[in-house]
Amino acid sequence: MVVIQCPHCRLEVELDDGVSGLFDCPHCGEEFEWEGMDEEIDPELSLDWVKWAFTAVLVFILILVILISLTTDFFGCKTPNGVC
Repeated sequence: MVVIQCPHCRLEVELDDGVSGLFDCPHCGEEFEWEGMDEEIDPELSLDWVKWAFTAVLVFILILVILISLTTDFFGCKTPNGVC
């Protein structure tokens, strides 16, 4: 058995291994297409790229804030030499 998510209602649908084609969701009745996979994918591994992308965006924002604070009066520092 493979468990997938209905693209319409996002509820879990169980399908037999190795099947593909058009199916009706037992929850919402909408039709969806499924092309069977050769091997099952671990859901934890499929989210790895999301974790890496999120980390990269956070690092980019941190670097951007540091650069902006070094080059402008970003934090409201009013001393002549720029040291608060």
